[in-house]
Amino acid sequence: MPKQPAYPFDIPQSSTYTFLSEGKRSITKVVDFSFTGIESYVCAGLGDVLEDGSVDEEVISNNGDLGRLLGTLIQILLDYTAKFPKAVLFIAGIDERRTQLYWRTLRLYGRVLNRDFRITGLLKEEGGFRECSFNTISELDYVAFLIRKKTPVA
Repeated sequence: MPKQPAYPFDIPQSSTYTFLSEGKRSITKVVDFSFTGIESYVCAGLGDVLEDGSVDEEVISNNGDLGRLLGTLIQILLDYTAKFPKAVLFIAGIDERRTQLYWRTLRLYGRVLNRDFRITGLLKEEGGFRECSFNTISELDYVAFLIRKKTPVA
């Protein structure tokens, strides 16, 4: 895996991880895994904790620490899937800009993640969506991603 520094994060008993982003300012970030109601499918969300304790998933922090933020997200993904190996993570940005951030992250780490995970992308097509293999060199316009832990071959 590329040697990207990561922030320490709280290892929760629940499905919400927090960490402190230290760039231009200190920002408490949250990664929340919420069950979708579809067996094993979990939605992953990223946001900033506001002063009132609420979470803003639409904020653009521009904190100057993108590399470390991405490294932290990958470490959290690894921790979560170690605890819940059957989870299918659904990852989609709140908008196109955030989806592009996730796409760039998967491109950066995709080759290494592919060793242990099956990553697919969702493409919007007339009448719905199509799931296809995620390709780190592709320029396809993915609207969301699914990440599954590969099952070991017996």
